[in-house]
Amino acid sequence: MRRPFNKRVVLYFIASAKLLIFFLKYDELVVHLQSNKQTDSMIEITNKLYYVGVNDRNKQLFEGLWPLPNGVSYNSYLIDDEKVVLIDTVEVDFFVQFLENIREVIGDRKIDYLVIHHMEPDHSSGLALLKQYYPDIKVIGNKKTFDLLSGFYGIKENTIEVKNGETMELGKHSLQFFMTPMVHWPETMMTLYKGESSALFSGDGFGCFGALNGGIIDKHQYRALLAGNGTLLF
Repeated sequence: MRRPFNKRVVLYFIASAKLLIFFLKYDELVVHLQSNKQTDSMIEITNKLYYVGVNDRNKQLFEGLWPLPNGVSYNSYLIDDEKVVLIDTVEVDFFVQFLENIREVIGDRKIDYLVIHHMEPDHSSGLALLKQYYPDIKVIGNKKTFDLLSGFYGIKENTIEVKNGETMELGKHSLQFFMTPMVHWPETMMTLYKGESSALFSGDGFGCFGALNGGIIDKHQYRALLAGNGTLLF
């Protein structure tokens, strides 16, 4: 004889299955968050030079056009010399993580200078908020940078205009500025970081899409950096 249908048993198995799915998804979420925390924090590249950028794994299209299957990174660097220099900012939506990365390096100390290589929002939109936390920061750029800076964010004061080939002393290191117009906006430029270690901050010159997963340079560049030959930073 066929046994009567036991509704409670069926409901029990359904509830158990849902609970199992929940815990599996929870474990995946924990791993994902731990991974994000590990790869979105400050990274020391070499003595006195730090990566303080962030990863965006949520955006589906860059500027509403280009697919981002692997996300995108907003790259920013901090030089902790006698003068503290920030290289570019990040997309404003990620400013909280950005500020945490900066403070992990310098604590409550001030930032003396901000170098802006490129005025697209993924490089510069954190600037207005940054000025609220560091009101005395001086923005370094070229004439075309400041035309855009005024129009985008209304910032006209505390600026330092640099020309092609000019240098600035920071202490044990110096910066040398090179204009690279139309790579890929009229105001774009690059900065050579020279001293005990060297690096070229190339802006968008060699940029590409993709979130970073704990590494900011490839193995060959890293070996060159350890050998004292410098590195290339986007």
